[in-house]
Amino acid sequence: MKKASLCRRKSLRNYLREWGKLMSEIVDVAYKFGAGRYFQGGNVLEKHLGEEVAKIGKKAYIIGGPTALSLAQERISRSLETAGIPCLVKEYSGYCCYSEAEKVRVEAAATGCDVIIGVGGGRIMDFAKLCGAQADLPVVTVPTSMATCAAYTTLSVLYDETGKTVGNFYLRKEVAAVFIDAALMSSQPVRLAAAGVMDALAKFIEIKNGHAEVKSDSFDIDLLTAAVLAEHTYDQILELMPTALEGLRLGVYTEALRKLIFLCIPVTGIISGISKGFGQSAIGHELYYQLRTNFTKEALSYLHGEVVAIGLLAQLHYNGTPEQVDAFKKKMQDMGMPVSLSEIGIEASEANFALLYENMCASPFVGDSEEKRALFSEALERIL
Repeated sequence: MKKASLCRRKSLRNYLREWGKLMSEIVDVAYKFGAGRYFQGGNVLEKHLGEEVAKIGKKAYIIGGPTALSLAQERISRSLETAGIPCLVKEYSGYCCYSEAEKVRVEAAATGCDVIIGVGGGRIMDFAKLCGAQADLPVVTVPTSMATCAAYTTLSVLYDETGKTVGNFYLRKEVAAVFIDAALMSSQPVRLAAAGVMDALAKFIEIKNGHAEVKSDSFDIDLLTAAVLAEHTYDQILELMPTALEGLRLGVYTEALRKLIFLCIPVTGIISGISKGFGQSAIGHELYYQLRTNFTKEALSYLHGEVVAIGLLAQLHYNGTPEQVDAFKKKMQDMGMPVSLSEIGIEASEANFALLYENMCASPFVGDSEEKRALFSEALERIL
């Protein structure tokens, strides 16, 4: 019985590895470095949004969450009106999934909308990009937080209607324009900003997957370039973070916050583009997918960056740098983040360990040798 079980596990690993190779092959081979246009500063909605949208469309389909629309809809509508662009507004609180994007495609076509404007957090950013791809329309993003770099990247994380992850969608076209408004960013909760910080820090840690450092003989030129930029981003974020988050607690758009946002959204998005949307992700992001797939209910109330950060603790150990785990954990605790799976409601049981261990080892991110799997087992133990 044990032999049959091992054979099934090996078969599953082989299948998922082959599937991972296939997905790498069908992803668009072109490098896409992010957005066509990027605006950041005070009153950018009033100053530039309408005229930018007028360059690419004649009627806008605005989609956003209730909180985001309450903060930004009036300003966006006024800017569009000044530019002579009518709009249709859709409030949406669901997940980024194909079925809902198809409804938007049909409604946009029926009402003559020819540009999509997404307003909100990472989930809406991803959904707006998916809707644009489905409808073959340009997309403009107006993020209301820096919780992820989703406003800028050419990738959308896909879910089903219950919030379970079902994969990634790689866009063939870049976002047309991104608008980072100082007032909107100053009103975001500190928790969202902290999650964005962790999602950005993840790039340098995950690019090194299985390596203590980045060496030119181990990485191709694209990932090597991404790693250099990611290391710069990592160092700058750690320097800016305390001052920026303290200012944000007071609702102030400080110079430190301006720089932090720039690093966490466009620069991190460029890093993702250089690595084609998947070379910069490893154990941290894979753990997020596993938890949202197998522990959907438990993980539902936690932000993308918060869950990824727990995975980064395992990633640091797997990279052969276990001495860095405690210091990184301290940074997370200082920002009030959970630092273990048990803290987000996932019981530290043998069954849960086995489920995550097998699924993670079946991914392309854990080496197929006994040594690598043993190392990952130790890493997983550290975050239970």
